Amino acid sequence: MLSTDDALLVHVTGELDLATIGLLDQALLPLLGRGPRRMIVDASRLRFCDLRGYRALTAIQTIGAASGVEVSTVCPAGQVRRLIDFLQPGSSRSPLRVHTTLEQALAHN
Repeated sequence: MLSTDDALLVHVTGELDLATIGLLDQALLPLLGRGPRRMIVDASRLRFCDLRGYRALTAIQTIGAASGVEVSTVCPAGQVRRLIDFLQPGSSRSPLRVHTTLEQALAHN
């Protein structure tokens, strides 16, 4: 994790599925509303994500919004991005705010 006055950057690695979503929730949920008003979840190093992992990311974003924290996810090309694109094909009302690069996420206000 890296925190600035503007954003909290969290790197997620490995796999995000039924076996690991509890760890993600344990790590991120306590941080919502206790620091910067933006949280960026860097999923660029995730090797695998299933539907439950996707739902965990969207839930964190929803809970963040209720806590006054804007949560977004960085996810470039790969299996995880293909899953996200499949589950939310170009909708402006997509449940998960996704950026291709960290620079895009940091520039987004």
